[in-house]
Amino acid sequence: MAVVTGYRGDQVKFLPAIFAAVALTLSTGSVRAGELVPARFDGFMKKTMERGHIPGAAIAVVKGDQTVFTRGYGTKELDKNDPVDEETVFQVGSTTKAFTAALIGMLVDEKKMDWDGKVTQYLTDFELFDPYVSREVTVRDLLSHRTGMPNMGWLWYASPFDSKEILHRLRYQPPGSSFRSKWEYQNCMFLAAGQSSAEVAGSDWHQLLRERVFKPLGMKASSSTYEKLKKARNLASPHAYLDGKVVRVPHRDLNNIAPAGSINSNVVDMAKWIRLQLAGGKFEGKELIKKETVAEMHTIQMPFRMGGPVEKLLPQANRFLGYGLGWVIQDFNGKKVIWHTGGIDGMRSFVGLVPEADLGVVVLTNSSYLEDGAAVIGYELIDELLGMDAGWTDRFIKLQEMRIEKIKADEDSQKARRVKGTTSSLVRTAYEGTYENAVYGNLDVYLKDGRLCVSSGPLRKGRLKHWSYDCFRAVWDDRNVDDAFVTFTIDPEGKVTAAQMEGLGTFKRKPAGDS
Repeated sequence: MAVVTGYRGDQVKFLPAIFAAVALTLSTGSVRAGELVPARFDGFMKKTMERGHIPGAAIAVVKGDQTVFTRGYGTKELDKNDPVDEETVFQVGSTTKAFTAALIGMLVDEKKMDWDGKVTQYLTDFELFDPYVSREVTVRDLLSHRTGMPNMGWLWYASPFDSKEILHRLRYQPPGSSFRSKWEYQNCMFLAAGQSSAEVAGSDWHQLLRERVFKPLGMKASSSTYEKLKKARNLASPHAYLDGKVVRVPHRDLNNIAPAGSINSNVVDMAKWIRLQLAGGKFEGKELIKKETVAEMHTIQMPFRMGGPVEKLLPQANRFLGYGLGWVIQDFNGKKVIWHTGGIDGMRSFVGLVPEADLGVVVLTNSSYLEDGAAVIGYELIDELLGMDAGWTDRFIKLQEMRIEKIKADEDSQKARRVKGTTSSLVRTAYEGTYENAVYGNLDVYLKDGRLCVSSGPLRKGRLKHWSYDCFRAVWDDRNVDDAFVTFTIDPEGKVTAAQMEGLGTFKRKPAGDS
């Protein structure tokens, strides 16, 4: 998916567009009886973690209805000696989405919801910009990223808004494409789906998740709130590549977008989730979800194409590829593969299923330097178990190098286009004020210690550095938030009337004295 300006979090970093639709190249064999992960895989892990700047990782393998392998690698924090083990908790990011779909699937089984039920049946105040879409959008649309809504990462990432306010503000955002015409990753739609299930169940999403999934599966170390994450005793620290180096970063609070990505878990617990999926909704003999319902979640609802560098890198990946209900579904070498990645600040995860081989893997890592680091490990592990030489690290390092080259090229292009030797039209105090956008809230511009500063809620504060004329670059204190250009509009009387923020649109200046 496209990168959203001002946001370095989940974005799924998940692949279609150029890097994410990369998937598995599988052999036609099957897992060799009695053989678990071979010892040489430890060498692969060491090499990949070194090249990918991953301090710590954990993996689990499920074969049939058994967890056959779990192991931790590296450390919870860079340059510390506290090792990761199979019980170390990570943020699993967007692999949460399949849990939200499963909760709805359970309610579908109970005939309390319907995949094709209108969202407004369950969430009565749900409204989008287009009245037709508001009326017609279904639960299936929400769970397959086909509503036509653009990404809108800035609305929830490090924002001051809670879940209710995020859903309310969706109505002011014009669509990015026509309804059901295009696949576009949209975390806020999964928030709406999760809230819908909670309303139907007369509960909240967190409680519903605990009662319907965590407890029946015995996922005792798993949680879904920031508060529970911070209380975990065996917790991995996230790491990101910022300003030219890998550094520890804070855990990101995801409470306001929880159904799209807030689960905290370890590989022992996530292996139980995989067992449920491979068993068609049963766990230890008890049916939690009907087999037909699981099959529906594992069926493509919205196709999308691979292309460009990915197609050149993996020419054999040319049959079907699309999004189900909280899962990506692909065909490679005649096998159906079901998977999803997850990513939030300094954490990357991968969950992959190969139903024909009764095989599943989970990979959790505490670094985002190699954007698809968890996927690299997951792909290599599955191919290893299916008896095929893979070489995924080299492929993904190549993709990472392409990313870095593109970022540098974009930066060089920006610098080349910059008009040097210019000054702003007005004195700094003239730009001070509050600028409002119906979707994204306020930008507050103010002087501090003689410098022009900007904030957009308590978690997004930074400095406005002059770029050219009346264009400034917002450099945020939180380096996980991308820098962005802010261009001020000046009317014929020399007054500042608005600010254009790159990728987000116009923020109109409030008259002085307005609250």
